[in-house]
Amino acid sequence: MRKYWVTFRLKDNASYQVRYQQFIQSISDVVGSGSFWEEPTSFIAFESEYSTDQIASHIKKAIEPSTDVALLCQIGFDDYRLIGTAEDNTVYDLFRTLKKV
Repeated sequence: MRKYWVTFRLKDNASYQVRYQQFIQSISDVVGSGSFWEEPTSFIAFESEYSTDQIASHIKKAIEPSTDVALLCQIGFDDYRLIGTAEDNTVYDLFRTLKKV
């Protein structure tokens, strides 16, 4: 199984709680029998048999891409996906191989 982390920011508005639950469910869906750690705020580490692009697609369906943002990384690889809208483009300088979903 591949190991990943995702960090995220969901806009705090009327639909926040629904989107948060959908986000957590999207990660749970790709974890299957793998491990899942969500103790820190806005950070989840997990194992999955899914590819980075498949996981990014699941996340994108769960959030509001015009207001929310998530950064997904396959641990040990320069494999990053930006899902949603980043207000600060410095993320592209820090993660040179970043692909926007």
